[in-house]
Amino acid sequence: MHGLVPGPLGWTTQGLVDHLRELMWEMRGDRKGVAVVRARLAVSDLPLALPPGQISLVFRSPQGLMRQSLGVAAAAPQTQVRLQATADGHLVPDPQAIETLSHWLASQQVPTWAAVIGESLQADADGAHYGLHVWLPRIWLAQRAQGGVDAVVLLQRTADPEAFLAEVATALRGLQPTPQDAVARPTPPELVGADPEWLRQLRSAIEWVQDDTRKLVLARRAQLHAEPPLQWPELVLQMARNRPNAWIAAAAGVFEDDFCCATPELLVTVDVQGARSMAMAGTAAQDAPVDAKLAWEHDAVVQWVQAAMVRGGAQPVVHARKWVQAGPLRHLSTPIESPPPADALPLAIHLHPTPALLGIPRRDAMAQVLALESRHRQWYGGFAGILAADGSGFGEVAVLLRGMATGADCAYAWAGAGLVHGSDPDGEDAEISNKLASILQSVIGEPSP
Repeated sequence: MHGLVPGPLGWTTQGLVDHLRELMWEMRGDRKGVAVVRARLAVSDLPLALPPGQISLVFRSPQGLMRQSLGVAAAAPQTQVRLQATADGHLVPDPQAIETLSHWLASQQVPTWAAVIGESLQADADGAHYGLHVWLPRIWLAQRAQGGVDAVVLLQRTADPEAFLAEVATALRGLQPTPQDAVARPTPPELVGADPEWLRQLRSAIEWVQDDTRKLVLARRAQLHAEPPLQWPELVLQMARNRPNAWIAAAAGVFEDDFCCATPELLVTVDVQGARSMAMAGTAAQDAPVDAKLAWEHDAVVQWVQAAMVRGGAQPVVHARKWVQAGPLRHLSTPIESPPPADALPLAIHLHPTPALLGIPRRDAMAQVLALESRHRQWYGGFAGILAADGSGFGEVAVLLRGMATGADCAYAWAGAGLVHGSDPDGEDAEISNKLASILQSVIGEPSP
């Protein structure tokens, strides 16, 4: 394995390609390696605006450093995860899919990160499935704690090294820093028009949860108008500034519309200390107590996450619940940990989607969501993050919430509410409005928690 090679400060595209050509000849029999070179970029330059057709994932941990992927060096052969229905109404992921994906990731054996995006569920005749995108980026751009940006380039010895280097050059050309004046938006985007259909869907969903063993998460997609029109790099840069305690997860070129989330919810992280997840369910005003409705909704998610982590090979330990601030909103959260060893990818697949995104029982809740919501959620309620490609099983994956998307001729945001026995239509509608307002405010103004 070729070691990490520091480069001088600043590179032109051609200069970097020439340097990588030299490194590839030094790799001898190694088929893959990683080169780390210093790029002449300021920290504020991430994310970079992309040329058309470029695929990119941006990810940042709370209070962490931004990283952005460029290009695709290799992609997992499995692009879908099936969930099979059990006799008691549960949906469990296909173990063969997990084995295939885990084997592919572990076999890469390079000291870099893979990118992962999981979509929301879709129903089928035998249960459900969702799209899963796992790939090794050609390049990661990673902010440095000391300032500046590293370009982490995946090198491969091939029969045609010049074709490989041309791919690297293609991934680098056409990138543009986000203009600072593009994010000086004085007012938030506006919601477009009323949505009477949403209120009908909400009332129907609340009727379904009057059985006190059920929970349903109903989501609303709200059309937005902004002047000037929203751009993807602007969303990422401004959400990262205004939500420093959130996970930032954004993607361009993966779906028809590009999205960015400043999410308060971790799906799972795995490192030398083991695995950590959280059960997050329940939104309340700053001074509101934990009433019986909120406690039931939250405890149901805690129990489900604990059981899912066991199915994923972990030994979960549940800690005391606490309030977590997410912008102007407050959520009830319970940390759940497991000692090493642990593997992030199987745990993420077993945990997705939690009842905080879908409901209980999962199969029945999914049927209700698909019947009531007029649009497929696609990225909303899915997950995204980074997975170690060195066989360690490390990784960090966040739930795709508090997000906004931009398309060729539209912009929109998603927000959901957890419904249980005793939910009130007016109260739940107000919660959705508060969440949408929080998302809109995340692209302007002063930073908040």
